[in-house]
Amino acid sequence: MKYLGYIQFIVFVLLIWLGWQMIDRITFREEMKTPLGAALQSAKNNRKELEKVLRHYQKNPTDSLKYKAACFLIENMPFYTYSYGEQLENYKSYYAWLKVRKSKTAQQISDSVKKVFGPMKEPKKKCDIMEIDSAYLCHNIDWAFKVWQEQPWGKNISFETFCEYLLPYRIGDEPLAYWRETYYEKYNSLLDSLRMSSTLDKEDPLVAARYLMARLPDKKTFYTSIAPFSFGHIGPEFVQYQVGSCKELTDFQIYLFRALGIPCAIDYLPARNDTNAGHFWVIVWDKNGEGYMSDFMTYLTRVRKCALYRQEEQPRCIDTHLV
Repeated sequence: MKYLGYIQFIVFVLLIWLGWQMIDRITFREEMKTPLGAALQSAKNNRKELEKVLRHYQKNPTDSLKYKAACFLIENMPFYTYSYGEQLENYKSYYAWLKVRKSKTAQQISDSVKKVFGPMKEPKKKCDIMEIDSAYLCHNIDWAFKVWQEQPWGKNISFETFCEYLLPYRIGDEPLAYWRETYYEKYNSLLDSLRMSSTLDKEDPLVAARYLMARLPDKKTFYTSIAPFSFGHIGPEFVQYQVGSCKELTDFQIYLFRALGIPCAIDYLPARNDTNAGHFWVIVWDKNGEGYMSDFMTYLTRVRKCALYRQEEQPRCIDTHLV
């Protein structure tokens, strides 16, 4: 009888353990059925940071849109990684040197970078979903909402457009950075006279984009496809030099427009018929949803339809073409 009691106790404990295992598996499967649940599962040890953001915006009913925005960003995080390393940042000095190149060619500057810093090793990679903390994500969301709600053209920007073309904290594979406030403080005052205008259509994002580009203090750009390393996207700090390939020039406009509440995207061709290289440019929309493109930071021009690609939270083939 004594041993029978022990056996019954062991069986009871096993049944409880198996029950918890079944509940855990069912919960895991149910969670994996939603994009948010799947993303949180893939965050592993960083899950607590992301859940902290969700709880933060669940506290106040007035933050319901910010909660949805947080969900949108977290759901898309598993698709993004970035390279990092001291040598990678050293090599990016190329863009600062290129800005003050004087009589040197881009190739000479590229060779100088390699000589000064030595050979580049393959950079290490990190995953957004495992690295982004709650402070960074909340800062991005709060600043994105700030410019959307305070700019007069924000009333003509839907929440769906906001999420896709204003809210993203990055462009592609550049290192994570607090760029919104920096760009806002540097360039927002250029739009003061537009916001006070009684003649210009200050509720049109296209008008704001054109007005801003016309008043940039530094309009001098330099194009070259030469670089000391295949960087990917170099980040908000270095694109401000407005030198490099079409990708760097396009990235600068994306950071600039989004920091000031102007929705925009990158359209691109993987390869052109006259060269093996791809090409990137910016597209913005007027208040009626008509698209306008800026190539090499030039005047925004109306587009019509044809098959190209758009870089966004979920890249896709689109229909856009220059008139």
